[in-house]
Amino acid sequence: MKITGNIGNSHLETMKEMTDKPLLRPYQEAAVAAVTYAVDGGVNRIYYVAPTGTGKTVTFVEIIRHFLKPGHPAVVLAHREELLTQARDSILRADPALVVGMERASSKAPRTGCDVIVASVQTIGRDDGKRLAWVGAEVGASCIIVDECHHACSNGYENAFELLTAKYPDTPIIGCTATPTRLDQLALHGRKGSPFAECVYTYPIRQAIDDGYLCKIRGHRVVSDADLSGIKTVAGDYAVGELAKAVDNDNRTAKAIKHWEEIAGDRQTIIFCVNVAHAINACETWREMGYRAGLVTGATESQKRREIIEDYKAGHIQVLCNAEVLTEGFDAPETSCILMLRPTKSWGLYAQCIGRGTRLKRGQHQDLIVIDVVDNCLSHKLDVTPEAKREHPDKEQASVSALLGLPSGIDLEGHTLVEAADIKQELDDRATIMERYRPQTFSDLKTMLTQVDMFAGITAAEAKEYSTEYHWIQRGKDWLLNCGVGKIALLRCNEQGKWWHRIVNHDEQNPKDLMQCTNTENLLEAMSQTEMICENLFDSMFVARLDARWRREKPSEKQKQLLQRRGVPLAVVNAMNKGEASAMISKIVGAR
Repeated sequence: MKITGNIGNSHLETMKEMTDKPLLRPYQEAAVAAVTYAVDGGVNRIYYVAPTGTGKTVTFVEIIRHFLKPGHPAVVLAHREELLTQARDSILRADPALVVGMERASSKAPRTGCDVIVASVQTIGRDDGKRLAWVGAEVGASCIIVDECHHACSNGYENAFELLTAKYPDTPIIGCTATPTRLDQLALHGRKGSPFAECVYTYPIRQAIDDGYLCKIRGHRVVSDADLSGIKTVAGDYAVGELAKAVDNDNRTAKAIKHWEEIAGDRQTIIFCVNVAHAINACETWREMGYRAGLVTGATESQKRREIIEDYKAGHIQVLCNAEVLTEGFDAPETSCILMLRPTKSWGLYAQCIGRGTRLKRGQHQDLIVIDVVDNCLSHKLDVTPEAKREHPDKEQASVSALLGLPSGIDLEGHTLVEAADIKQELDDRATIMERYRPQTFSDLKTMLTQVDMFAGITAAEAKEYSTEYHWIQRGKDWLLNCGVGKIALLRCNEQGKWWHRIVNHDEQNPKDLMQCTNTENLLEAMSQTEMICENLFDSMFVARLDARWRREKPSEKQKQLLQRRGVPLAVVNAMNKGEASAMISKIVGAR
């Protein structure tokens, strides 16, 4: 059974109690409960999902405390040095009473006395590995925790699992991740060979923002003329060498810096680059512009890397350019801007990058600005049509808007993800035209929300329920019927609950004096009476029939001109069919 977080904001951490047990937030308590419930039910390979910055270490420390038995150490697996040291330090902060050992390279955990062993997968997951074999063969682990478990599909993890559970196959294996999707399409659960049996809990990023545990995210977009359309795809993402050649140029970087200066020039900023050379060049450009910029890459020596990161956290460095380093195992709440110089198709990688800045801030900025540098991906248009996406599924570039299900590549113009997601939800609730009209900016979304309200009428399914063959449209509390020959029937309910109808002209002048009571409080009966009157008055009533073929045709030039005069964007009009255009015209006339 999977649980999805939907827990109200309750900042319990500000009410620290005198207890030896870490004080958990509600979603952390829910994750622990979901894990223990699953294990008690006999499911021993599970994982949970929580966004970066929501304290997953605190959660798995509480899970460790729940399963810990004297003499049976818990084992925490991670795949990078930063994650190992971060896990050890976080465990000790969460519960200083725990004794933590380290198993990696030259470091060996003692066979006795450890409550928790933090271990490198590379060290113990080798094909012929024997390190920590004594845990699985002799004492058994209380539980196995897998940090950043989206990596667990590799052979190294499976080797580690077999080693650590050799004589104890029921040992709980519990993963945690912020990004459960993988570029290679391998599934964490649900398929043969998947490392886990079930995802037991998810705390969505939108919920974390709404609950006040992550900061608001504001999106901006810089449009580049770099062409990515010919770049090969390797393991689901752009080929790094080809990508670097396409985007590592002075003009693209200068354009990004100019936009950054305008909206985030005073913020602590992390720059994500394609490779080492790209990061070096970007860092030099920032320095030439007079900014304090630092550089960390996979080639930076460990001690030097730590020193540079500490300088960044202390504010001695404002801009930190990196490649292949800061996507995982890096916490810096001072970060209030992320600039994506690196295009990627990997939603997991993108979410990890953005997660470096989603923690609540300690400084003056309480939100996160994300700047996407958007390049040409397909026919000089990033946000391609649904048909083109089906034909070219590898062409979509990750962007901040898509984190909450918004159209890829949309420019939020500095508005927050939550604001845009709320509008998108209203649009989804009201109209299907959104599927054809592809908004490019936050302003487009607002325009769509205003215009699409005019479509809220009786759909074909609803008309069947009302048992009418005609296309009635709702405008506020009124109902409208296009009668043809420039006439519209208007149904309105009076204060006594009786429905009245009136005939008005398309040109909104001189409405026909036919305002009369239908003598009914029933909407369906009022519609039926009005239809009979209109059929007798007008021979062209067939135009309002729901099954009329003309409804599926493109709007006429006259319709386009009328709608544009009323402020409807041409792009919205072009996304309609003639029936939708007619409905919008009827609503505009009815409103006036």
